[in-house]
Amino acid sequence: MKSKPPSRPDGVLPETRQNQFENLASPALLQEQVYRQITEKLITGELRPGDQLVLRQLSTAMGTSPMPVRDALQRLAAQGVLVGKRTLCVPTLSPRELADIRDIRQTLEGLAVVRAVKQADSEGLATLSSHYRQMEAAARNNDLHHFLKANAHFHLHIVRMAESPVLTGIIEPLWLRLGPAIKLSEQEQRQLHLTLPIHRRILDAFNARDVRAAEQALREDILDSFASLPGNFSSLE
Repeated sequence: MKSKPPSRPDGVLPETRQNQFENLASPALLQEQVYRQITEKLITGELRPGDQLVLRQLSTAMGTSPMPVRDALQRLAAQGVLVGKRTLCVPTLSPRELADIRDIRQTLEGLAVVRAVKQADSEGLATLSSHYRQMEAAARNNDLHHFLKANAHFHLHIVRMAESPVLTGIIEPLWLRLGPAIKLSEQEQRQLHLTLPIHRRILDAFNARDVRAAEQALREDILDSFASLPGNFSSLE
């Protein structure tokens, strides 16, 4: 049985505290912080398919003016993450769209991991290890929110280590589109630790500079991660 999150008014970000941006002097920094907060809600599935993002309600909930919120929403709409005309909303992805995201991620993240392993430095490896430890801690506590956040940071850090702005610009929006589609049952949430070994394999392959092992483990992880998503992928093969 799928767990049902509590209902909330459309356009209101969950767990958003007001006035958290009041000390940010730079408009550019403020815009980026607002954008990052909304993208975190997408990646962790706190924003769900069909949720409307109403500008005035969002800016009030986030304790900031409408301008940086409008900029963030327009940026996400340009990436195809949000859809709509007068009011933007989180789209509901079809099985075909989910299968496309899976296949594109396998291809592009597979390319990214090959490049990343070859040129990873000690700082990049330390950051990747830190993201993995955050996944471990979240799994021990059955903390789905922080697990999904750490998992996304783990994978997107690999993409950034490839040092290709083009790859990063294509892959990041795929993660933002995918997050709201994640619906884990209560039993699956209690078994987050089962996904750790394959991420450990990826991390170990990086430390060993084993390109083939890293790519294989990452591709397996992507396939496994889609098993819990809605839709019949077998008919689309």
